[in-house]
Amino acid sequence: MNYINRLIERIDIVSESNDNDSLYNIMGNHINCRYMLVRNHIAEMLMDYHSKQSFVMLNSLLADKDRVVRASACESLSIFADIETLNILLDVILNDRSALVRKYAASSILSILQKRNLKDTLKPDFFEYRKEKNIPARISYFMILYYLGEEKYLDCILGYINHKNYINRINAINALIQILTLENHQIIKVAVDKAVKSEESIAVKSSIRELYINISVLQGEEESGCIDLRR
Repeated sequence: MNYINRLIERIDIVSESNDNDSLYNIMGNHINCRYMLVRNHIAEMLMDYHSKQSFVMLNSLLADKDRVVRASACESLSIFADIETLNILLDVILNDRSALVRKYAASSILSILQKRNLKDTLKPDFFEYRKEKNIPARISYFMILYYLGEEKYLDCILGYINHKNYINRINAINALIQILTLENHQIIKVAVDKAVKSEESIAVKSSIRELYINISVLQGEEESGCIDLRR
């Protein structure tokens, strides 16, 4: 573990030096490191570097043997808001066996769509008819479908805020944060206000608190007037 920490620290030191050539060199030398934590650190760091080298390395990490590394690569690829990246992430959804990776790929697709006007490049059918059994991944597909104009999928996401599994409740709340708009924030707040009254999970409450903060910012208010989650 000490070796891993030292290696990660070396990468961070080079990053702080603002010498991108040296950084890409050290990351390239360790992109196939035997230790997952190092490879994942590289995948996460690359989100801060919008360059051809970064794009190439992230693409190579999509084939990593560890699903966490592949998921991090999907997340970092969201900085490349173009059709090429969109198609790469769609391919990940089609072919990756890990639901975690598919979830992150879908989340990055939504991020790219929100940054660029690329709605016409995606057909709702691609996500509507996917036989996705994993609920967090399914919720991520619902986010995209809603963004593409399929308004019924907002109710599909809201349907999971009372799910018996707190992980699914967290994923639903986080999805609502990503699709929050002036047009839907009141519907979302009313539904979450009801759910939070019986919520016991600290983790879920934390996500709800973030949602309320985003609603407050959206409304331009200093105080959200939401239910107190500190108790």
